[in-house]
Amino acid sequence: MSKLQRLPIEFASVEEEEEVEQIVQRRIPLTAPLGVSITSKRKSVCRWGGTCQNSGKLPDTMTLKTVLEKKLEKEGMKLLMDSASVLNNGLDAFITRLIKPCLSLVQRQRVSMLNLRAAMELNPRVLGED
Repeated sequence: MSKLQRLPIEFASVEEEEEVEQIVQRRIPLTAPLGVSITSKRKSVCRWGGTCQNSGKLPDTMTLKTVLEKKLEKEGMKLLMDSASVLNNGLDAFITRLIKPCLSLVQRQRVSMLNLRAAMELNPRVLGED
């Protein structure tokens, strides 16, 4: 029996799945998530002390919920934990997809702040000017 015949079936399916994912990513343009302006000329200042730049990672869902609730409080709105979780997961997916072309990784890994800075320098329009 050759080495190829002894490979597990999952190996072929994982490889095919990666190829399909690459094809889909090439066809679907990368767009900023809702709330991230690409064309805005306005500069915003982050007033949250625990920024992603300081920690090098996205805030946990509870911290994100607390920060967003403070901003929404002025408008009389509340934020559900599920909404903060969806937003956090969406940002993680967006940043990962933004950086992925810059990396030649075989295994999935979390994105670091250094990776984000490199991606921003390569394509600053994707993140917007805010």
